[in-house]
Amino acid sequence: MDALAKSPPDGHTININVSSTVTIPLFFKVPFDVLTSFTPITAVGSYIFALVVHSSVPATNVEEFIRWAKARGNEANYGSPGNGTYHHLWMEQVKLLTGIEITHIPYKGSAGAFTDIMGGQLSAMFLPMGVALNMSRGGKVRILGGSGRERSPLAPDIPSLHELGLTGFHGETLLAAWGPAAMPAAIVNRYNTDLHAILMEGEVRDFFAKQGLTVRTSTPEDLGRAQRAEYEALAQVVRDANIKAD
Repeated sequence: MDALAKSPPDGHTININVSSTVTIPLFFKVPFDVLTSFTPITAVGSYIFALVVHSSVPATNVEEFIRWAKARGNEANYGSPGNGTYHHLWMEQVKLLTGIEITHIPYKGSAGAFTDIMGGQLSAMFLPMGVALNMSRGGKVRILGGSGRERSPLAPDIPSLHELGLTGFHGETLLAAWGPAAMPAAIVNRYNTDLHAILMEGEVRDFFAKQGLTVRTSTPEDLGRAQRAEYEALAQVVRDANIKAD
């Protein structure tokens, strides 16, 4: 991102990255501004996660999970790949919206957390929808809802947390293309048009689906608005939950 921010806006350098990068300045000092140092080009895809509980947790839906967690207090726990990850920020958002107290167990990466949610050492966690579906088929975890505002195409029968009453919840990861700041509109529009055409190809859509990604496109303006909304929502969670970097 630093290299992109320092590149000339001539169209020869672009970056495809996840929108979670907007959280970087919430925890670390960086030599660029996530909202002004880049030119939005288009969304490329999106990851929808799932809120899951271990099969030992006596909850089959979000309402039951909230009641269970309130009864357990901070004896209940949840895992994440580390402080400041989406898995962490989204569960803290759930805590703020519902009033539950559930202890965060940060790991150094996904592998340990994934192993422990399957083993029952963790009560709950946000997992990529594709991962959650695989785990749920083995009976290790139970999916309570999806993180996106809309249902995941990977699991159209699973309701979103919005549908289930957490209407203020913000939880979808965009994969998007960016250029350096001040990239000329003609170059931005050319990239936008050509990337959209590529993303409509069946082979590309199938490849994305195998990675747990849903193809998603946007105008540059809509991507910019989505980026700012995500930054503001997650910055509010960090402030309200008093989250600090490792």
